[in-house]
Amino acid sequence: MKKKRKPETEKRPEGNPLRRRDFLVKVGTGALALAGTGTVVGTFEYLKPNALLEPAAMFNAGSPDDYPEGVDSRWLNKQRVFIVRRGKELYSLIGICTHLGCIPPWRPSEGVFHCPCHGSIFAVNGDVLRGPAREPLYRAPLEIRADGTLRIGTGLLGIRLPQQANLEPERSSGGFVVTV
Repeated sequence: MKKKRKPETEKRPEGNPLRRRDFLVKVGTGALALAGTGTVVGTFEYLKPNALLEPAAMFNAGSPDDYPEGVDSRWLNKQRVFIVRRGKELYSLIGICTHLGCIPPWRPSEGVFHCPCHGSIFAVNGDVLRGPAREPLYRAPLEIRADGTLRIGTGLLGIRLPQQANLEPERSSGGFVVTV
């Protein structure tokens, strides 16, 4: 018959106060705690309302006399529109590429809007000069109010609706071009 051995207590070396097993338990516990915290934070971020702040549906753009000949991009950052004056005509183009929604800045030296994302190029009237965009830049409705100020509609930016003139001859009709 075998003798039962008396369990030996592990002796820790004096220079290493932490056993390997204790170390691995602490590391594992810490990893689980970190993963759990990430899961809880991610869940709360998912459940939190995520509001998309879009520009107002209409805005006052000042006097038509404030806009010299050419493309004015002062409203691009806040309202996502360019205001274009060509002779006595004034119209506004929505500054969102019709390909995938990037913002094509105006390049005055070249006389075109050039989308930095995929290379679409648009003429000053919004027509596509080079793709991949297939549709011209959308036009926003505008009007001159009784007090002489310019009012521009920016509702539904980047969504083409029948009432949002985009192709000729509608986009050069009343409501999308004003004569000053």
